Amino acid sequence: MGLGRFWLILSLAAGVGAAGPAAAHTGPTPDAPLPLPAPPAAAPSPAAKPAGAATPAPASPGEIKPVAFTRLVMKMEAGEPYVTIQGGFFCATSKTLTWNGGRTDEKIAVFQDVFREKMEAAGLKVQGPSDNLFDTPTATTDLVLAGLMSNVRIRVCAPNVGDANRIKGDVSMKVEWELYSTLQHRMLATIHTEGGFQQTEPEGGGLAALNQKAFAANVEQLARSPEFRQALVGETYSAGEVITAEAQTHIPLIGSLAAPAHTPNETVGSVVMLLVGSMTGSGVLVSNDGCILTDAHVVGDAKEVKVRWSDGLETVGKVVRSVKGRDVALVKSEGRGRDPVPIRATPTEVGETVYAVGAPLGEKFQGTVTRGIVSGKRIIDGFAYIQSDVSVTHGSSGGPLLDEKGRLLGLTVMEIAIGGVIPTGIHLFIPAKDALDFLALDQK
Repeated sequence: MGLGRFWLILSLAAGVGAAGPAAAHTGPTPDAPLPLPAPPAAAPSPAAKPAGAATPAPASPGEIKPVAFTRLVMKMEAGEPYVTIQGGFFCATSKTLTWNGGRTDEKIAVFQDVFREKMEAAGLKVQGPSDNLFDTPTATTDLVLAGLMSNVRIRVCAPNVGDANRIKGDVSMKVEWELYSTLQHRMLATIHTEGGFQQTEPEGGGLAALNQKAFAANVEQLARSPEFRQALVGETYSAGEVITAEAQTHIPLIGSLAAPAHTPNETVGSVVMLLVGSMTGSGVLVSNDGCILTDAHVVGDAKEVKVRWSDGLETVGKVVRSVKGRDVALVKSEGRGRDPVPIRATPTEVGETVYAVGAPLGEKFQGTVTRGIVSGKRIIDGFAYIQSDVSVTHGSSGGPLLDEKGRLLGLTVMEIAIGGVIPTGIHLFIPAKDALDFLALDQK
């Protein structure tokens, strides 16, 4: 619902009886998926606990996690009526415009203040721009929210000739809200709201003010949603508490214990690119018979994936096991006579040199090797992570973090960015030991 488009429309409202313009739809943006969510995770027990337990009871306000509102999209069917423009002192003449089809991204800044006001009034926390100019956005925002608007109906009248800023009318809309966890790489909730606002007397502010009031009505409904509020509570943990793996049948990694060490550069031949539909990620060979470690969010719900090796040959891989909570997965393909990457038994040390190998941004950059240091060791929401400044990005997920002897330390899982956009140099990796434990893998 690009507001600039409507200012032009409303400026013509007084002359609506004349032949009006066609809907000035700027055209749809590509159907990039919105961050989409799933039910809240488990409640912790006092000490270490297995992944996946009962839903936690509502927490106190101090335990509520902040949410960042990052995207708003409008999507309707082609030919669907959405704007009725009325003109004249009695608003007697009118013209209805229809949507050209597709979807458009709204300018999120227009709605940020309204969103913050309504969320905070409901006792919830918001991450992002505020009226306090000294606020510094944090790099660790976990929960991000997007909205998909549909069934938008706008009826406006500018009775004062030449003044499109003073209008009356009403706006209604439906919004599908999608709450996503950047740390867990999964949706936490999907909430639907429907609301609007009616302005019976002409007031200043034009359509922008009227539109924001209708949007605010939907935000108020969202803030009252028990599912949304529960998702913001999430799991709470005491300092140092970690989630442990659940018992399951063990899978042998043949040849893992005898795997020869290579330099990080020589290890490229044992690092693969995984293709799931149009999405790509990375993986690392850890057995003679084709067992490949990667992230659960790389394979998603797929049963099979395409495995692309460093020489360009492609094989089929079967997803043998996936643990979404810890974000690790095991894919079985072919060993192709390549050496598995040895797994280091000793823990990482802050300050030691490390290397990341993967396929950042897909096939064109497959086999990329970058170097950095271990910046820290973290526990976030009950899971352990290795922090490093080594460069990784989209497509690197699931690829190995190696020490100077080419031994596996961890799996690339995420890049922390301010507002999900601005890089910080903070990258997180799942420890290799956790991958073995949560997938119940035995080195042989």
